[in-house]
Amino acid sequence: MLGESHGPLDEAMRNTTHYLHKYLSREHDVLAIDLRTIYKGSEIQRVKRFRPDIIHYIHGPTVYSFLISRLLSKFSDGPKVVLHATNPDIPIFLRGIPVRFKPDIVLVMSPYTKSMFDTLGLVTQYLPVGVDTDKFRPMRRRDELRVKYGLDLDKYLLLHIGSISLGRNLDAIRYLKDDETDVLIIGRTSRSVDEKLFDRLVDAGCIVIRDRYFGNIEEIYNLADCYIYPVIYRLDWMGRNKADSIDLPMTILEAMACNLPVISTRYGGMPYFFREGQGLYLRSDPSEFREVLEQVRYVKRVSTRDIALRFSWRVIVDKLIEIYRGLLSHG
Repeated sequence: MLGESHGPLDEAMRNTTHYLHKYLSREHDVLAIDLRTIYKGSEIQRVKRFRPDIIHYIHGPTVYSFLISRLLSKFSDGPKVVLHATNPDIPIFLRGIPVRFKPDIVLVMSPYTKSMFDTLGLVTQYLPVGVDTDKFRPMRRRDELRVKYGLDLDKYLLLHIGSISLGRNLDAIRYLKDDETDVLIIGRTSRSVDEKLFDRLVDAGCIVIRDRYFGNIEEIYNLADCYIYPVIYRLDWMGRNKADSIDLPMTILEAMACNLPVISTRYGGMPYFFREGQGLYLRSDPSEFREVLEQVRYVKRVSTRDIALRFSWRVIVDKLIEIYRGLLSHG
């Protein structure tokens, strides 16, 4: 398993590596190699000695992903190669390279990504990321947690968690701050901050925490009234998606596991994996969020946790094991 296996769990792909390794290791031998050290000869030798049946590359994929995973396969008696398309980053003019170094399967999380790899003649299958439904759960301690973190007890609190970057489209939610509504944004400590964006958010009255790692981030979800996700696709001139998000946002799953209502764009795999209802609201553009918010404030019954339970890491890993078995059964 190739991914980022070290560092704080405040980033989606690092979380994916952590949880896949955690649950796969309960019944299978798994060797996790950190991508930041894979270039070392000693790490390549570890892979050869391990003699894997499967090489699973989690991040990206990028052109580098296709090259290194196929080369490792050749060095270790030809195991099957699985690439996880969490956040593809392949320029149009380099898309012939994956065809030459094709994996046995690409796991995708959005119709856009599936179409891209299908067009290249690669085998694809949908597999979403998961959520830790034991950690992320309703606590019913809203006021107590707001006192703990110094937040207003009386304001309707909108929450967003993610990097403070233009790719998150956070300018679209700063306008939701008003006399009755607070907007809380928790930045990722592992990512740099766009200082101009940070200043705009603060000037608008948003509460922005940029340099603190929350090991108990589930408390932050539980002090909020609603989770909000304004990210949209941003394709650059090379055809790469520059939205700063994986194709199925993990924070949305975490918020739903805590039974928060969620207002989101139809970003990535959201329309494929989810349908509106139970407290989940999907819109094409963040300009529609204010109108939706006026409805959400007065909703009495929310059951987004029921949605999230279908995406627990146990469920996702069981599906992944079936994909592995299917690959190995074909020789």
